[in-house]
Amino acid sequence: MTKLEFILSKNLGDGEFSAVRMEGLSSYSIKRETEKAKLLEWHTDFGKVSSWVPTSCIDDQIKKSNIAAKKVLSELNYEVGEKVSHKTFGVGTVTNYSNPIVTVDFINVGIKKLSADLAKLEKI
Repeated sequence: MTKLEFILSKNLGDGEFSAVRMEGLSSYSIKRETEKAKLLEWHTDFGKVSSWVPTSCIDDQIKKSNIAAKKVLSELNYEVGEKVSHKTFGVGTVTNYSNPIVTVDFINVGIKKLSADLAKLEKI
């Protein structure tokens, strides 16, 4: 449980907390802010939910999101000569990468052009 989830679980009722989690913790808008806290508001299927949250909790959540985004981007970058594996086509070698298209020469199938963000290639 993140700091933001912990704070919200204490500040909101069970139904409100569930609605916010269903909507997504990062889908808030900031209504007011002070030096140490921000008033966050979510528009859920059950109505508006708002809560004051310490700024440090939000900053931690943003840092974690940025780290996760960088990890995803690094996994989508391919270099020529890199070995990859695909669930259907098997093992192959990257022959060209021009974002978002990756060209792979698969051992048993031949050359395939795939969308890097949809192909679910695993680097070997």
